[in-house]
Amino acid sequence: MRYLNYPVSFLLILMFSILALAPARARSWPLAASDGPQVLQGKLDSPSREEVISEIARQTGLTNDAVSLIAKDNPQLLQGLNDAVLGIKVVNSLADARDTEALADLMGYAVDKLRDKALPSAMNGFITAFKVYKTALETARDYYYVPKLDAGLYNAYREARADGLRRGDTSTEEMTTSFERASTRDWSGYYAVKDSMFEALIKARGYNKALLDEKMKQALWRQIDDFWMKRCEAKLMQEILQANRGELRRQIWARASRQLDAIKKAARSSENAIGPAVDRPRTEPGPSAGSSEEQIVAEYRSLLPLAVEKNKKPWHTHIKINANAVKQGNGYRVNYQAFCLIEQGPDKGKDYACSEFETVLDLDGIKAAVADMKRQLGK
Repeated sequence: MRYLNYPVSFLLILMFSILALAPARARSWPLAASDGPQVLQGKLDSPSREEVISEIARQTGLTNDAVSLIAKDNPQLLQGLNDAVLGIKVVNSLADARDTEALADLMGYAVDKLRDKALPSAMNGFITAFKVYKTALETARDYYYVPKLDAGLYNAYREARADGLRRGDTSTEEMTTSFERASTRDWSGYYAVKDSMFEALIKARGYNKALLDEKMKQALWRQIDDFWMKRCEAKLMQEILQANRGELRRQIWARASRQLDAIKKAARSSENAIGPAVDRPRTEPGPSAGSSEEQIVAEYRSLLPLAVEKNKKPWHTHIKINANAVKQGNGYRVNYQAFCLIEQGPDKGKDYACSEFETVLDLDGIKAAVADMKRQLGK
């Protein structure tokens, strides 16, 4: 996947673009999400053997018994896949964390271990934001009670960040400016929270408020602002992660695609060795491999326009499909763009390609996408 004319990771920018104009409950990009294994949600413990086998079976379409047999006969084929399963667990746990404090508490050894080993590069932006907030939270916990995240302040920050996210601007300057705009709105509710935290901070540090000079007071105010800015940004990043967890999981398994293919090949070899073909019931011959593949690809091509149109967001003016399962090497290229409206500036009223999806699918990927689209379309 890639994004047009931006210097940072496409997926992260895609997430920003999608969320920038999204309603409060963000939803995933069409065809990007897949059902995650429920057993993987929760604490970031290393997955059990049963979890790994169950998830590999789900990814390959094999039975748990078949994967268990392969694990016994060819254990090297499963080597390292526990990291992929743990990576899925990390993504699900971060997305499902009940609040920003729980989100920060998940930052630890498991995440650091997998950051470059199994997690997709798009996770770096999320992890950085979460770890920065974790540091601020640990400092805050030492001095004052951390109140519940104020919805008014967060919604104001989210709205203020919309333009920056649309541009892919993740700089500290952009976040600071957005937070200043959000926190100075009368209805944000921030000042009541800020004043109470200021008093708590002075008391916790044993300061005499009457003796504090203006420079010291401003330093304390900035510390509180910095904490809340990082807290709002962490919450915003979690929302974006929630909306795109399916694509992140897909990228994790894409790294292990060769191993999964090898496992499926080993399973087929095992099935062929069970007994002579004459012992099996005979059926009428089906379509040839070539015609069967053509039928599957043709079905994908017919469903893709319907699926992307069904999943088009309210802020998308239209979707343009540039490549609908076009044969490319041993796979099929898929490319489509979503267009958004320019709301400010000299080009106001025009639309532009705000996000783009591009991939090359093998036949198994085409089959999986067909099944996913049918499910979405209720076919």
